Amino acid sequence: MPKITRGHSTTAARKAAMEAPIKKGKNLKKEREDQEVIKRIKKEEEEKEVEIKTKTEIETKIETKIETETETKTKKEDNTVYGEILPADEKQLFDLIQAYPKGISSVLALQHLDGWSINDLVTVGNSLSKKDLIEIRSSGTGPGNNVLTFVAVSEEEVHKLRSMDANEKIIYGYIKEAGSKGIWQKDLKIKSGIHQKQVLASLKALEKRKIIKTVKSIKNSIKRVYMLYELAPSDEVTGGTFYQDNELDVEFIEILSTAIYRKILKDSMSVSEDQLLPANYPYYPTVSSLSHFLNNSDLFRSGVSLDNDDVQGLLDRLVYDGKIEKRLRSSLGAGAGTEDEEDLWMYKAVNSNKSENVLTDTPCGQCPVFKMCDSLGEVNPTTCQYFSKWLEF
Repeated sequence: MPKITRGHSTTAARKAAMEAPIKKGKNLKKEREDQEVIKRIKKEEEEKEVEIKTKTEIETKIETKIETETETKTKKEDNTVYGEILPADEKQLFDLIQAYPKGISSVLALQHLDGWSINDLVTVGNSLSKKDLIEIRSSGTGPGNNVLTFVAVSEEEVHKLRSMDANEKIIYGYIKEAGSKGIWQKDLKIKSGIHQKQVLASLKALEKRKIIKTVKSIKNSIKRVYMLYELAPSDEVTGGTFYQDNELDVEFIEILSTAIYRKILKDSMSVSEDQLLPANYPYYPTVSSLSHFLNNSDLFRSGVSLDNDDVQGLLDRLVYDGKIEKRLRSSLGAGAGTEDEEDLWMYKAVNSNKSENVLTDTPCGQCPVFKMCDSLGEVNPTTCQYFSKWLEF
């Protein structure tokens, strides 16, 4: 081992004394650096916490806003009618009116609307009417007896009305009121009080949009009537089944009349030539049975059919021509249908082979059971009600 001298010891002590402040400084520096790192980490954590908190608050605000907007939208949708947002009272009244397709009277409406007065009802009703959502109709004998009826307008009708200007709406209202009978242009001018040129302009615009149409009337082939585009004209306008292209179809009437007469003639005869039909025979053809017979035949133009009134007109024609006669049905036998029970009159063919003389004017001369009549028989002149009435005449 080397020998440490006193000089060496002093040198080491000095060196240690000199290095001590340097070492201490380094330690302090390291401590400061460590504290800086800790501070930085804490700051980052605090900033992160703030960021998280801020983000959470923002998300909460967004969710709240979305919920609020959703509630507002839902509320608006609840008060929306055909795309228009209505005040609560208007929506309440409209929903009530819409629940009655044929309309609701002001009296009944007030029974459903708690706390509403007649003035409230009229005010809100007028507001809905101005928006084309309802129609208000008045009925009554005088100012004090008027009863208002509220009728909801369909969505299609609402959009149609909102496409019109003020004059077009007025003209459209009168045309709609006329229904399938239509209305003349002159009557539209008088009723609406609108100038002729404006009436013509409105009619042209409505016709162009296929809201209305013109139809020729049999009453006047030059003039035309106006009606809603989707309506079929009434028989009063077109003449009905027996008219084609606004002209009476005489040939068609003759064909149908002949067919009816042959049917009645056939049903007026007994199956056996030796047997006569009884005087109270209840199964001669009726309006309903003849209507059914014709509509199931192949005599018609495409799309044409007869109702009972049409058949009645043809039967009346045959009666006037003396080809058939009307008989009141006094009783029905077994097996008569419900439809036949609704017919009061039957129709029987007149015997065309009988010669015209004084005898034919008496009941006996036209009696179908004349050969069976006997003073001692069931059919006899004494009890014959037709003969008695003829004698009274």
